[in-house]
Amino acid sequence: RGALQVSTVNLGGILVGDGQPCAIIAELGINHGGSVLTAEKLIDVAAYAGAQAVKLQKRSIEKFYSAEEMARPLDRVFGHAAEQGWTTRGDYVRGREFGRQAYVDLNRYAQAKGLQFTASCWDLQALDDVQATRADVVILDRIEPGILPAYCTHGRTVCVGGCDEWCWLGDRTH
Repeated sequence: RGALQVSTVNLGGILVGDGQPCAIIAELGINHGGSVLTAEKLIDVAAYAGAQAVKLQKRSIEKFYSAEEMARPLDRVFGHAAEQGWTTRGDYVRGREFGRQAYVDLNRYAQAKGLQFTASCWDLQALDDVQATRADVVILDRIEPGILPAYCTHGRTVCVGGCDEWCWLGDRTH
């Protein structure tokens, strides 16, 4: 099979591709450290820098870390982790994840700053949480069985990626 050839893609109102200006998506990831205020500051910086979009990440912690890993003491406690009193790997990873409402609120905040909001979803629960934001574009970094059909029922653009590779699956995928 040949690769899908697309010259221009509409990512929630941002045109990407041949003849289009460079689109900048500011990767916030989990650099907010679990603080909505810090995430808002990062969104402010992205807007000031001229980005068109911001991207966070969302995952269901228990799916990716074993009970043993979650109970493991942090090798070192530093910065935000020390301030929060986090002493285990579980404290650390749970503390840096936002709940559904935070994503809804951050989407509104980003839109008020003129930015498209998106998040990379690691699993089906994360996808459900991000879908609650009504984000036009969702990025799937790791493909869990059943996630693509589940996503396609929402009728939004989906990008599948990993580190340095991106594959566009379709505008308003159904």
